[in-house]
Amino acid sequence: MRVLLLILLFIVSIAVGAQPVASFDADRYKVCHGNDVALTNTSIGATSYEWYVDNVFYSTDQHVTATLYEPVYGLQAIQLVARDAASGLTDTFTRVVEVMGSAALHLNADPLNCVGDTVRLKVNASALSQHWSIMPQQQLIYGCDTCDSLAFVIHQLGITVDLHSVYQGGCSQNVTYHYFNCNPIGTDVNDPTRGTLNLYPNPATDRIIIEHSAGDEIKRVGIYNGMGSLCREFTGADLRVLDVSRLAGTYFLKVELTKETAVERVVLLGY
Repeated sequence: MRVLLLILLFIVSIAVGAQPVASFDADRYKVCHGNDVALTNTSIGATSYEWYVDNVFYSTDQHVTATLYEPVYGLQAIQLVARDAASGLTDTFTRVVEVMGSAALHLNADPLNCVGDTVRLKVNASALSQHWSIMPQQQLIYGCDTCDSLAFVIHQLGITVDLHSVYQGGCSQNVTYHYFNCNPIGTDVNDPTRGTLNLYPNPATDRIIIEHSAGDEIKRVGIYNGMGSLCREFTGADLRVLDVSRLAGTYFLKVELTKETAVERVVLLGY
């Protein structure tokens, strides 16, 4: 009787179905924009599958090769829903893949610098390796062709700096800086006058701090490129610290105070 009962329970479990267990493996968890990730389904007890990338339906295949896109940077959740048709039961499993876009690596730039200016360039901190190429060759103040940073003084216009960087996840990127033009005051910035401001750091990576005379107050700050186009504007109560991240090259900071308007040239490294 006991054996017969066990056989009946086994038959019922087959007919009704069992709880599936969803699971999968990815061939890598760091990729670049537009690269593929191979997803191997290791689920058990399931008869159908649904894949989602960042909560968007992707495929019903058992195994999937997903192409991931992210223009800047993001952590993308890949989700697998495993379903047993007989019982209607489901199970969900999620893994996260880090996707790096080209804009997160390094921004290209065509800075405007004049003869006598010092050029300081730095590789994105996420780079695993890098190689600089400067044409025509310049005498470096510091750095080397495989160092993470370098500096040189511009002795003549017409200099090109090429940077090749390699990142995790199979990323590589080429960035070119052209030093062909000089514009020390800008073009369409209205009535620029050099004020008594102290800006630091300069060059800057992600922020600039403004110090000015006591009794004066900053009303507005504009960041202009060498053609006089407004690239970023700041207004508000406290304008002593400015977010200049993701801007790369030579810009002109126009600071409008209650007593004067000042224009200062700044070099931004684009992180």
